[in-house]
Amino acid sequence: MGGIRLTSETFWKIIGVAAPTASATFLGWQIILQRKEANKRFDYQKKEKAVEISQIFAESIKESNYAISVIESFKISSVMRKIQYNKLEHFDFDEFSEILKYSPIEYLTNVQLKSITTETLKYKYEKFGNKKIPSNTTVDQSRLRNFLEIEFYHDLYGYLNKTEWISMSFVLGLADDECVYRSLHQLFLLNIKAFYFHIALTNNSGIKDKYYCNIINLYNKWAERYHNETQKEKEEIDKKNKEIKSMKELDKKKKKEETFVGSDDFRI
Repeated sequence: MGGIRLTSETFWKIIGVAAPTASATFLGWQIILQRKEANKRFDYQKKEKAVEISQIFAESIKESNYAISVIESFKISSVMRKIQYNKLEHFDFDEFSEILKYSPIEYLTNVQLKSITTETLKYKYEKFGNKKIPSNTTVDQSRLRNFLEIEFYHDLYGYLNKTEWISMSFVLGLADDECVYRSLHQLFLLNIKAFYFHIALTNNSGIKDKYYCNIINLYNKWAERYHNETQKEKEEIDKKNKEIKSMKELDKKKKKEETFVGSDDFRI
């Protein structure tokens, strides 16, 4: 019986060729597994970061309640409510003028603020801001007024600056915005839309000096998603309504046919 004789010299040559190949394959698998593990860890960290940020965001909303309640009293707010989220994109001077058909100068914040009485500001500060007014500011109306206006700007830009930092984490992919979209998108879109006027007025020097870029990027992303989901939901509702209407018409037609056949039988 014939066969191939494997000499020791041939055997070690085969081992010499096969060993590096096996080592390289093993090393390759190790790298793939390590990458998968690293990606899992990173995804977990992003989710963890998102949960942490959502808590900070919830706190920042509470801190801005006074500013938001004051802005709701501005004339511009009644105009803004009619505009869809996804219609606001650039958050700058030019877009403001184009969409609202007004010059932003006509709606300067200080002009709007002056139109609100001190008593109204005081009420909103205590009710919505849930804060107590220091006794030394109530000595006279001018001092009280000055205090309430300063607090308004403090809350307004404090919220925007904190939200810019929060948005940066999502925009740069350091936190998973998918984790918080469902629970936070409505409040985020509503608040940023309320502050649109103030952001647009800040961004009046061209794109090179644009402020709150991360807020704007996240707003556009979430506004587009919200718009698409709303449209899809509307289409599904319309489709179901058409199906129901079609079934009712078919049922009505069927009953008419049954009534017609029944009346013929009776005449026979």
